[in-house]
Amino acid sequence: MQGRTLILLSAQAASGARFADAQGNQFWEHAGESTLSLAGGEALKCVHETATTIG
Repeated sequence: MQGRTLILLSAQAASGARFADAQGNQFWEHAGESTLSLAGGEALKCVHETATTIG
């Protein structure tokens, strides 16, 4: 995924928030958990990491 940019639009979801594009890519968040599916592939679990300050 590094170096790749996706433009995902808000999409209908039964619960939580879902964003998708016409190529089958989607990001879905619900109850503090998130998944990313690229081009309709297997869902990958996303992990939130707090940003740190360098310097």
